[in-house]
Amino acid sequence: MQIREMRSALDAGNTGKGMPELPATMPDWAVRRVYEFRSGLSLTEAPVAAKRAALAFWQLRSMQTKPTVAADAATESEREAVQRRIRATQIALLQ
Repeated sequence: MQIREMRSALDAGNTGKGMPELPATMPDWAVRRVYEFRSGLSLTEAPVAAKRAALAFWQLRSMQTKPTVAADAATESEREAVQRRIRATQIALLQ
């Protein structure tokens, strides 16, 4: 089956369910994987470039979600500085 036929079959299946059409920029290997998955067929292996891109995405995402020790220390030191300023202001107002 050609990619065009797979894409049109997926689009035809989506219209009855109220789902949008597949993007025209979707790579051929992705259309094939979606078609195979929805049809219950065995999945062909994704290209190496796609695997690398997915791995880089998940590594970047995991790096962004982990709190850093330096950020916590900076927050704590800022909090202490604000408390010192408040105390100094209170003392100045009492005098």
